Amino acid sequence: LTPSGWTQMGWLRVGDTLIDPDGGTCSVTGVFPQGVKEVYRVTFSDGAETMCCDDHLWLVQTPSQRHRGHEGSVLSLRDIMHAGLFDSSGNSRFFIPLPVTDHDPRELPLDPYFLGAMLGDGCLTAGMPYFSNSDQDILARVTQTAPVGTCLVAAGSYDYRLRGDSKPRSRSARGGFRKNTNRVTACLRGLGLMGLASHDKHIPHEYLVSSRDQRLELLRGLLDTDGTCGNSRSGGSHIEFSTSSLRLSRDYAALVRSLGGTCRTVSRSTHYSHKGQRRTGRTSYR
Repeated sequence: LTPSGWTQMGWLRVGDTLIDPDGGTCSVTGVFPQGVKEVYRVTFSDGAETMCCDDHLWLVQTPSQRHRGHEGSVLSLRDIMHAGLFDSSGNSRFFIPLPVTDHDPRELPLDPYFLGAMLGDGCLTAGMPYFSNSDQDILARVTQTAPVGTCLVAAGSYDYRLRGDSKPRSRSARGGFRKNTNRVTACLRGLGLMGLASHDKHIPHEYLVSSRDQRLELLRGLLDTDGTCGNSRSGGSHIEFSTSSLRLSRDYAALVRSLGGTCRTVSRSTHYSHKGQRRTGRTSYR
């Protein structure tokens, strides 16, 4: 997997590791050139894309098979195109089962929930990281999952400084005092996140390829801070995550899809008033 979460078939080499249909991993044992072939771009209902030839085989389910939990059948892209993607009523003929990818648990520098919350409501541009939220349950969870020795110190109405170990400073070899290391700052710096503005935030690659449970905790942290839930115009329900970072929006979509979900991303322009003037803000990705 590349840092962006996907790979192209032409990049594959013997020994590369891929996700199998059951959500596990397998290794490429052989690459067999097929000559020049016509390639199609396949776009799924949530906007995800891939490219393949018309001989590519897909495991598909009909609406009836999906409803009854049947495994489905294998069809080539050519067969799918010949049958048509939609019936006479405009309903989808085929569905692609979504595997939940899994990996071995990783030793991560920060708890996944804590990192997700910091990506959502954390300020990483100051000398010391801040967390801004008024929900007592979320504040308690952030405190619980923060590195040992870290505490939240009130710094405003809803702002909290993440202060390092509160033990007395240790004496250095020169007779002065050595500041205790703020583990949150050190870990964020090691992950390449410290100092980033909201529109530059992203999910570090090691978190996107962590275990299913670790990724689920990361998703919970993101949604507890910058997530909402509600009803769509069609009458269904939806969960939404909002960010000003294009990279974080793409990472979020990859995270959701790795857990067996679907995710569509839309964007809109934002505006704000400054001294009576209407100004254009940063693009919002939802």
